[in-house]
Amino acid sequence: MVELPLNYDEIIQLFVKLMVEQNKEIARNDDLGVFWKTVQYLMSSNMLFLEGDYRIVYADKVTRTFYEDGKWLRSDIVLKEPQKVLYLSVSRVFGLYKSQALREGDKPLPDATVEYYLKNSPAFICDTKKVSFKKIDAKSGMQEYDGNGNAKKTYTTAFVFYVDKQVTKST
Repeated sequence: MVELPLNYDEIIQLFVKLMVEQNKEIARNDDLGVFWKTVQYLMSSNMLFLEGDYRIVYADKVTRTFYEDGKWLRSDIVLKEPQKVLYLSVSRVFGLYKSQALREGDKPLPDATVEYYLKNSPAFICDTKKVSFKKIDAKSGMQEYDGNGNAKKTYTTAFVFYVDKQVTKST
């Protein structure tokens, strides 16, 4: 017989706690998987645009821009080795995810929930402000230009992810 440093009631409480945590993790990963599948569909359907809504770069560091104590700051996150990273424009992607979910008759997750899941996924590196993306005309999918022929840009918050790291854990 093996003696444990816990009594029977403490073991049952621990098992219940672990089962609840496991069930939350499974639900979270399924929801996150649905989000990424929707994003993939939006990309393949030309509703999300390369350089307009997302970009993939090969980098050895990510520069994070953030607002703290009344001023804009920047810090570098050095990667262990150069690799591909995904910059995903938050506001437009979240909006299109919601629209697509509703179109399919599904209930989209609230922005705060999606944000929490993404920020706690193994692939998440950071969020960063003032990321420049091309301003794309949503109807044509083409770069917008001003009256002088200059390409328009938009600056927004982006989430940054490792491309080659598993985004959701297998369940």
